[in-house]
Amino acid sequence: MLVGGWVVQTLLGAWLYLLPMSRPGHPEERRGALAATELAWPLQLAALNLGLVLMTARAAGWASDRVGLAGTALALFGGGLALAKAWLFGVLGRVEAIADRGRRAWGAWGA
Repeated sequence: MLVGGWVVQTLLGAWLYLLPMSRPGHPEERRGALAATELAWPLQLAALNLGLVLMTARAAGWASDRVGLAGTALALFGGGLALAKAWLFGVLGRVEAIADRGRRAWGAWGA
């Protein structure tokens, strides 16, 4: 289960980086899109990892069914958050506060 969770997180991370980079447009737009994919990353990471640990504890017989169900819900929440950002990064990247964060993180052209 832990190897499967690692693979899923690696694929989600690569996907969230490659989706904005593969779209046409000015680098400024890509910076905003990348900043949008980073929204709530601590929550996403914590939910995925804690959910995976709880599901592993249930599979090993160390925890009850409720703990396993809570782990499944947390892992699905973290994965759903990543998928929502992947679907909405174009829209979220146009929000000025998010685009400004992208400029601060990666610098603006000519600055």
